[in-house]
Amino acid sequence: MDSKKRFVKPKKDFSDLLESKYVKKWVSSYKDSEKQKKLGVLDRYIKFTEKDPHTLIIEHNDDMRRDDPISITNVAKKQIAAFYSYLTGEKVNEKVKKKPITLNSARQYAFSIVTSFYSRNNIPVRFERNEIPKEQKGAKDKVWRSNGDRVAKEAKKEVLKKIRDSLPLLRDKAILHCKISSGMDDVDLFNLTIEDWNKGYFSDYNICYIEGNRAKTDIRFQTFFNNEACHFVELYLKERKDKGELMSNKSYLFVSHYLRSDGIGKRVKANAFSKNIREVCSRLEINNITPKALRHYFNTVVIRALHDDKEIVERMMGHIGNISGKYQQLFDDIEEFAKFYFEHIDVIVSLENGGKAVATTKKELLQLRDYIAKQNEKIQMLLEEKVEFQRQINEVNSTNKETSMRIDTLEESIKDLKNLVKDLKRSV
Repeated sequence: MDSKKRFVKPKKDFSDLLESKYVKKWVSSYKDSEKQKKLGVLDRYIKFTEKDPHTLIIEHNDDMRRDDPISITNVAKKQIAAFYSYLTGEKVNEKVKKKPITLNSARQYAFSIVTSFYSRNNIPVRFERNEIPKEQKGAKDKVWRSNGDRVAKEAKKEVLKKIRDSLPLLRDKAILHCKISSGMDDVDLFNLTIEDWNKGYFSDYNICYIEGNRAKTDIRFQTFFNNEACHFVELYLKERKDKGELMSNKSYLFVSHYLRSDGIGKRVKANAFSKNIREVCSRLEINNITPKALRHYFNTVVIRALHDDKEIVERMMGHIGNISGKYQQLFDDIEEFAKFYFEHIDVIVSLENGGKAVATTKKELLQLRDYIAKQNEKIQMLLEEKVEFQRQINEVNSTNKETSMRIDTLEESIKDLKNLVKDLKRSV
């Protein structure tokens, strides 16, 4: 299959920021994936303060170098604190963020990432402990809970089945199965087209191979949709066709349930699935099951099953770019990789029996049907033999009856002869 670079969401261009020597020095020690996040936060900060990197550094440096300590204004501290308030939804200098972020994320952005920009350039911004908002306890609780109780690992499939059966849209049921059987991010999943589905489908196993580069990190991934996911995708595509949607290979695999005026499906919104699953979980009183949690679920259960083959899971998740020679051949031979997934992973990420179990059951049923057919042949032969035996018995019975009648006739004749002899003796 051709590389799916077209799946990759273009990285935001921060080349203008990197023209600053202060920014270059700041991000020089970070990995590429970390640089994007740091630059993204700094870009927000710059837009909020309406100042370029050079101005931010110089004004703070000048402020700290004042001869009279009383005249120090703590300009950077005030701007960072205001930035935190803005990120959490407060109105600051007539500015209001339309989509506030969580308190813990805002805390990290303002008091960790932005302050590191200053400290890396040798003019640190120092906050007292009581000046930094406390981290929200429980906000990072990732434990699956049902009615407040922890969901045991052996009960997680039942919880997922309950959620699936409660999702009103067939599309969302298909997405759920695709995510828990592939470990894909929403953004990568929603970038797939019907052509990708058709190219990757393995009819022998009823699984679908998907590859590309993660939009978040640009790291290659190779993964699969399992038997159940493929079943729901097929039902979903049929539903779209029956509703009259104009579909082609270029159509998105998952679309909004509202069609465009020309009859073509709209690309599904990035938060559509997360919104729907959140509403269902709220109604069922199930907590901490999010699209990201489903990705983590895939990672956990497959690593637990494969034990020492963790690198396979890392490639499927798109966590590592360079592969060791031990697994390179497997990832290059897609047919072999598909067989490996079907035999070792499909049933692990299945909410029912899994494709391999279904195939095994079908094989056992075929063997049982063959055995029954052979037994029926034996029964038929015995029935035919019984008919022949009965015919022979009937012939014997008929012969016996005729013989008996002849004996009776002979006995009558003998009796008559005896009587005749007696009469003759008397006459003499």
